[in-house]
Parts: sequence; C-alpha cells; structure tokens
Amino acid sequence: MTSDIETYAPYISAVFEASQDETKRIPFSIADRRVPSESQVIDLFLKILSLCKSRLQAPEVVDILSSPLVRRRFGLSTDEPS
Repeated sequence: MTSDIETYAPYISAVFEASQDETKRIPFSIADRRVPSESQVIDLFLKILSLCKSRLQAPEVVDILSSPLVRRRFGLSTDEPS
C-alpha cells in the first residue's frame, strides 16, 4: 500500500514485467490508478466530453487539436502558416 500509487506504478510494472520467460512471470495488476494515466485515448475522450458542459473556449479546443492522436487522425500539421 502506498499513498501515491502513480509515483510507484512504473517501477512496479518494470519489476513484474522484467522476466521474458512466461513460466516465471508473476501475474499482477495495479489498483487505484487514475484512468487518464492508463491511456491517452481515454484522457482525450474525457477532455472532449468536458467540452459539452462548458463554453467552447479557444485554449480548450486548441489543447484537443494539438493532441498527437487528433493530429494524426485528421492529418493536422503543427506548422503555423507564415
């Protein structure tokens, strides 16, 4: 048990996933992690959902559009027009 599992989760994963031999690998899971830390897609989805409850402000929209997932899907470039 730890007060901040997010700090230790990468180390726990590194130790338990280190073995290449499946017969020596110990099954594990880490509880009490924040959902967005698990997946960029979930984090982005939650940001998009939060737009429904608020006014569309430019910084929030730009944050979503600057996501690598959105840029790749819609072919957006990070280059600004000159």
